[in-house]
Amino acid sequence: GRALARQGRTKEAIDEWREAVKLNPKAVEPRIELARQALDSGRAAEALQILETVSRIAPGDPEGLLLRLRTLGAAGRWDEAKALLRDLRARNPKSATLDLEQAQMDLREK
Repeated sequence: GRALARQGRTKEAIDEWREAVKLNPKAVEPRIELARQALDSGRAAEALQILETVSRIAPGDPEGLLLRLRTLGAAGRWDEAKALLRDLRARNPKSATLDLEQAQMDLREK
């Protein structure tokens, strides 16, 4: 899926990720890619629905949590985004990635 997406073959990539989920309903990576695609296409609500499933399958998945943080911000759900960021920072206080997310959140919120 990722290779297809990088080639600009988005529809084919999405079809591949959906098929992967069908074949393995507990698969996390294709769900994260589907959520990322939804977010990149301006469909934050859809991305959050997908990420809810990811959080049930793999609650501590770092990539899923980080994408959830970005998606909450994109959806304007600042209180939830801030709460998640606080939780992630408590687990990873020296994370440069979280520092960047905090700075981006601060800029978007203004």
